[in-house]
Amino acid sequence: MPEILLRFCEGAAVVLYRDEPGVHAENVPARVDLFEYAGGYAWGYGGSGPNAVSHAIAGKLFEVVPLSHTELAERAHVILDRVVGQLAGEKEHTIPYRSLVALFPNDELDEIYELDGADGD
Repeated sequence: MPEILLRFCEGAAVVLYRDEPGVHAENVPARVDLFEYAGGYAWGYGGSGPNAVSHAIAGKLFEVVPLSHTELAERAHVILDRVVGQLAGEKEHTIPYRSLVALFPNDELDEIYELDGADGD
């Protein structure tokens, strides 16, 4: 089950993607083409750092879906309002793709990520 990891490395917030638990994670790059911001990542409120996280997650989640920048930005705002902005800012978090996919029931992400019938763990 794919997941997004929100972690701290030497005090800096980072966003990582892992295809399944137990394998190495990869960096999720900032999407300055969607949200122009030169600062770092953050979560737990609605500011620029969490916006940058949400846009990076949307870019990764929808990387195989042909969406415009405007459509990706709209989805990033949903992720910000419903997930990233609600997290404890001082803690690390693991966000299963299943919980992100559930935010967008009409985008056919279940089929893309083969989540139908998965156990959700």
